[in-house]
Amino acid sequence: MGGSLERVLVKIRLQEIPQEGLRFSLADHPPLTLPGKALVVDGPISGKLSIRRQGVEDLHIRGLLSARLRLVCSRCTKEFAHPIESEFYVDYTPIAKSQTGQQEHHLYGEELHLHFYQGDTLDVGEIIENQLYLEMPMAPRCQ
Repeated sequence: MGGSLERVLVKIRLQEIPQEGLRFSLADHPPLTLPGKALVVDGPISGKLSIRRQGVEDLHIRGLLSARLRLVCSRCTKEFAHPIESEFYVDYTPIAKSQTGQQEHHLYGEELHLHFYQGDTLDVGEIIENQLYLEMPMAPRCQ
């Protein structure tokens, strides 16, 4: 039986990311858990992130995650385990750059992988949580 896991409380200070980049392994940190969320993880989440600077404030993150989610079948309502393997990349830029005074902005191409951060830290748990939600099927089926 699966359970909700605790969230990784790892925040990376941006000024501590060297120019050559930073490698981050989930094996070196406590288990990821997502309390109070609809996402239930069955067992450990494994993965690695590579964080590289692009210029002074922008970051490029490549990652590989592996997990088993506990889902409910949209047809028969049985609970089942669903394995996830996710290879992804995202770019982060300060939220101040996004505030151009425009009410609406359409995203194109590479901008679909653009995320924003605020302050001087990056929340690793949030990055992982977002990727798991993106990999979760919209209408899960056990068969």
